[in-house]
Amino acid sequence: MTRITRRNWQSERYLALKVGNSDFKDAEQAAHEFNIERHIGSMSDRHNGRNYLRTFVEQFEENGPNGMHMCLAYEPMREPLWLFQSRLRNKRFHLGLLKGYIKLLLKGLDYLHTECNVIHTGQYL
Repeated sequence: MTRITRRNWQSERYLALKVGNSDFKDAEQAAHEFNIERHIGSMSDRHNGRNYLRTFVEQFEENGPNGMHMCLAYEPMREPLWLFQSRLRNKRFHLGLLKGYIKLLLKGLDYLHTECNVIHTGQYL
């Protein structure tokens, strides 16, 4: 089993893992995503939109019963919006809260577009 790199002086932390299937198409997609994450990580952090992106930590491969799986490790994000919404009064976002969230989301997308020349096309934000 692969161990995530951690220095002795660093505290233990949680990571979110994205594990790819072992088939060729998924492995190719995972490698493409890894290259994009490396590119984003190499870009300037002066744009304040960078603060609103999940942070890529590292990539590793793990052998499973059906072949090799590429794994991408990330700092965990906040809870999904649908879960957050379920805890609100009447399960509705207050307009000010929604506007604030959209403003931060647009800052993150602006960083991807203007600094990294990356366009987010995934279905999950």
